Amino acid sequence: MNMSKRLALLGARSALSLARRQGLGSSYRRPFSYRQISELTKDSNQSKQSQEHHSTVMQHDIEKLRGEMEKMQIELRSVIENTTNKLSREIGAVNSEVNESSIRILVSLLAVVVSVVFMPR
Repeated sequence: MNMSKRLALLGARSALSLARRQGLGSSYRRPFSYRQISELTKDSNQSKQSQEHHSTVMQHDIEKLRGEMEKMQIELRSVIENTTNKLSREIGAVNSEVNESSIRILVSLLAVVVSVVFMPR
């Protein structure tokens, strides 16, 4: 055999042995068994289902809270309106009392002025 054929054969043998050591060729082993892959897929699916369930529960809770907030807003508006009406009535009552008091004071002052003017000297 000539030298180039020997080198080619030696190179092919070393490449083949290197490929076998790295897991290539007829003795190739998968990094994960089918069972491990199946379990990983199952765990992944369970995780997705859990996330979807959690998302659904959160959406339900959010809708429930929104409904409660709307009820509270309606109740708060009602309380504000009732308080405003009550304050308006009380302000009206105070204004009428002030008007009555000012009229009484004016009548009293007028009586004093009349008594001073028409008082015999």
